[in-house]
Amino acid sequence: MEEDILAAIHALKSMDGPDLIVVGSSTLTSLLLEQGLVDEVVLITYPVLLGHGKRLLSDKVYAQELVFLDSKITPTGIFINSYKYIGPLKR
Repeated sequence: MEEDILAAIHALKSMDGPDLIVVGSSTLTSLLLEQGLVDEVVLITYPVLLGHGKRLLSDKVYAQELVFLDSKITPTGIFINSYKYIGPLKR
């Protein structure tokens, strides 16, 4: 099944059309980062602290290099940060 998803995403990325956006899927996001299929990462930070919860990425995803693009703050204190995806962090 993972191979089918990756093949479909490769096919979509090779065509002209609107941006592909993944919202709220740590499983799919981890897979896309792992396979180098990400162009941009947008992190939205809400002013709430939780004592526990689901991890953002799976343990399979190693350190990734990002370059800062833009930052916005909403009137309610939500931070929206955009980063260009570079790839795995060079050690």
